[in-house]
Amino acid sequence: ALAAHIRMQELVRTCDKIKTDSASLDTQHQATIELIQKNISAFDLCNTHLAHLLQQQQQAVIQHPDYIHLQHEASAIELSLRDATLLIHEADQLRVQQKELDERLAVLSQLQEKIHAQDTRANTISQLCAWLKQARLKLQSYEQQLQPFVTLGSDEHELQQKLYKLNTAQQDIVGRKERALEKRGSLINAAHTIKNALAELSAQEKLMRDIDQDMHDYQAIAQATGKDGLQALLIEEAIPEIEQEANELLGRLTNNQAQLFIESLRDLKKGGTKETLDIKISDATGTRPYEMFSGGEAFRIDFALRIAISKLLARRAGTALRTLIIDEGFGSQDEEGLGYIMDAIYKIQDDFAKVIIVSHLASMKDQFPVHFVVEKGPSGSKVHIIEQG
Repeated sequence: ALAAHIRMQELVRTCDKIKTDSASLDTQHQATIELIQKNISAFDLCNTHLAHLLQQQQQAVIQHPDYIHLQHEASAIELSLRDATLLIHEADQLRVQQKELDERLAVLSQLQEKIHAQDTRANTISQLCAWLKQARLKLQSYEQQLQPFVTLGSDEHELQQKLYKLNTAQQDIVGRKERALEKRGSLINAAHTIKNALAELSAQEKLMRDIDQDMHDYQAIAQATGKDGLQALLIEEAIPEIEQEANELLGRLTNNQAQLFIESLRDLKKGGTKETLDIKISDATGTRPYEMFSGGEAFRIDFALRIAISKLLARRAGTALRTLIIDEGFGSQDEEGLGYIMDAIYKIQDDFAKVIIVSHLASMKDQFPVHFVVEKGPSGSKVHIIEQG
């Protein structure tokens, strides 16, 4: 404010000096203008007088002393006019300077107004200084209060890092959520598929249970109808009858020298027993398995067993065995064996209504009263019945 006041005083003094110079220049300018006007008037009079003289006596005038005097005066007047022109130019410059001075005066007026406003500003500045002092005190108080929060910058940096990590974790969680939703959809589809599969499995299990039950029933039936089931029971019940009937017939065929035994159980070497169906025959040489006998002997055993089994089946069926058919099987017998067979047939013929023997042996033809002879021809086979007397 003091510097502005000093500057303002300097401007005032400069302005006063400019005003003084301007007034002096104005006075000189006015005097110059009056002198120029007088000279112009005198010049005009001289020109008029000169023209008049020129008209009267041009030649005389030139040599007349007055003309010379007037010429000198004209030269002086021209010099005066030249000076007047210079003065006019200086006057123009003075006007320009006056205009600049006017502008400076306007600026000075504004500065004076501003100087007048300086007091108001000084008061305002004083108030602002007081407010600034209070603000500084408050700032110190705030700084003291903010002292515990000095580390907020680093804390904010840490929080930003944590926030970045949390955002990253959130994005990862969102990605995992999306993958989980996709997996959930897959699992739902899989669960639906599993549900359908379980329903189908339940149906298949029910079907398998039904099949297992049927298999159990069939196994029971198979076991019952197998060799260890009803057949075994039937065989065990039938063995004594078969043995008795077969041994009776076998005794006839072998003069009571052979007897068969049917075993349904066999002792094992490691202990225990096993179900079986073994045929053992005892004769004069001892007890042997069926496989140890010759063809003729085996035929007699087979013959006795077949006749015994046939009679048993007939009795079980509730009927009588009325017809006996023997198809071949005599080729392995010797003469004595054939005799035993024929004797046996004769002995059992009363047990049957018909006894039919099928054989190619010529020696067997004479043993029976009725023959059915089958002959093959171009048109087929023909049967001839021959009865012997």
